[in-house]
Amino acid sequence: MKKNIETIAIHSGMDHASEENASVVPPIEMSTIFEHRKGGRKEDDWKYSRLSNPNRVQLEHVIRDLENGDSCAAFSSGIAAISSVFQSMDSGAHILVPEDVYFGTRKLVWEFAERWNLEVEFIDMTNLEEVDSKLKENTQMVWVETPSNPRLLITDVIKINKLAGKYGAIVAVDNTWPTPYNMRPLDLGADVVIHSTTKYLGGHSDILGGAVITRGSEKLFDKIRTIQVVQGAVPSPQDCWLL
Repeated sequence: MKKNIETIAIHSGMDHASEENASVVPPIEMSTIFEHRKGGRKEDDWKYSRLSNPNRVQLEHVIRDLENGDSCAAFSSGIAAISSVFQSMDSGAHILVPEDVYFGTRKLVWEFAERWNLEVEFIDMTNLEEVDSKLKENTQMVWVETPSNPRLLITDVIKINKLAGKYGAIVAVDNTWPTPYNMRPLDLGADVVIHSTTKYLGGHSDILGGAVITRGSEKLFDKIRTIQVVQGAVPSPQDCWLL
């Protein structure tokens, strides 16, 4: 049965609520370590809060379901989420980025693309002919913002996906401004969706966070998950709970 977005936002990730006499509101799990009983540690046990935490897992499930994705990794900020996607590209990769892009993304590219050996090219993403002419054999990713920040330029995700597909490039969409309420880029053919959850998903200017959601890109998500837990840019349990 298809669920409305309101139902997903309220009830997704509430697996604990199926337990007998479970709390209606999930508790905030502040512990950084977890005790192992009855035969010692098992693979799926909670271990250390940087690796996984009940509140973060619940949040990841909610955002994953809101975007109709397969997997989600929550981060401590939007730029940490954005950075993880760029870092997951191969050394020497060519990446297309809109010339009208969130300044945090632009600053990230200015400071780190060369160090990561990434060739990043800023183009008019609304001009499909220009996009087509700039794609090449080593293009690994096309980055999209629609509406863009700050000029609110509109990019056709479906058509960008068709162009990128000719070169095997992934399409990553920063969906911070539209949110899943207005657009689900994965349903339009995108491979990756990124959020600064600080903004509209948070809604109250009281948390800092980010998220990366994928569909059908298990290898890519494994890289993003590794970056998340090894570099440690994870949201606190309280921020996850508030969001």
